[in-house]
Amino acid sequence: MIIRILLLSMTLFLTSCYYKTDYAPTINSENFVEVLVGDSVSSLKGLLGTPYNVKILDGGISELHYIERLEIYGERTDQINYYFLVKDGEIIDKYFREERENFKLYAE
Repeated sequence: MIIRILLLSMTLFLTSCYYKTDYAPTINSENFVEVLVGDSVSSLKGLLGTPYNVKILDGGISELHYIERLEIYGERTDQINYYFLVKDGEIIDKYFREERENFKLYAE
């Protein structure tokens, strides 16, 4: 009986480690361009999903953060951070920042 309980507990624990998130799996420059200043937050989330992070700024403005990770040769080398500034449920501005990670193309 104790073994069955332990097996059931282990199974539940291991299956709880895998879950589907609704973070934006397909954000890219094309999707970023599709979102226009003046669009609603609901249309943004309908296109891109739930943001990676939401930061509350001064003046009732929220900053929604989405991430695109680009890989070369199986290693993460670039990350593009997309930001949407929202006030009263409407996008008032948007911008992005690119981060690069150094890597070697050959072994020494």
